[in-house]
Amino acid sequence: MTCRDIRLKRDSGFTLTELMVSLVISGVLMTAVYAVFNSQQKSYAVQDQLATAHQNLRAAMNLMVKEIRMAGYDPHKNSGAGIEAAESGLIRFTLVSENDGYDNDNDEVIDEIGELKTIQYSLYESGMDADAIKDDLGRKVGQANNQPVAQNIDILSFAYLDEEGEPLGFPIVNPFAIRSVQISLVAKTAKPDPAFKQNGGFRTKTLTEQVVCRNLAF
Repeated sequence: MTCRDIRLKRDSGFTLTELMVSLVISGVLMTAVYAVFNSQQKSYAVQDQLATAHQNLRAAMNLMVKEIRMAGYDPHKNSGAGIEAAESGLIRFTLVSENDGYDNDNDEVIDEIGELKTIQYSLYESGMDADAIKDDLGRKVGQANNQPVAQNIDILSFAYLDEEGEPLGFPIVNPFAIRSVQISLVAKTAKPDPAFKQNGGFRTKTLTEQVVCRNLAF
């Protein structure tokens, strides 16, 4: 065999079999890469939704804890401030809130001394997501409409404890016996995860806090 024959053999390229094998290997590798990428994308989307749910949960809980702790606040000791409604899914309470720039009792007098401010928390349908489900945490001040505090709240639950730390049974006929409130919030992701078979595919985050209402003891 001459040098010219060897050179022609080297320049002849890949055979059909070699090309087919290369294509099959490339296809397998691309499929594997896509599967890993797709899995990571789904995992990132789920974690992002859970992080958003947790942030909404924490912000809503912080606001409720701050305000419920002030239930019954009355520096003048003559307004009868306290908890007005204590239900498993709703709380309504009053406090004296002066110099806040509002007419809290709707008598057309702003920031009057001893004016009671009424605050209520409950679940309602805000219409923001148009799902006709009461899964929005609402905050209602006085006679005003509910204002959304957080969306996609699956459960809002209150428990009420007396001065001994014992839970009060429902219905609570004597709100003056309440000394602390336990708040439980469960937030769900905005979209279901097809890989999650529980709760309709919605993953959830739960947060519980106990608030000592220091002004109710006086």
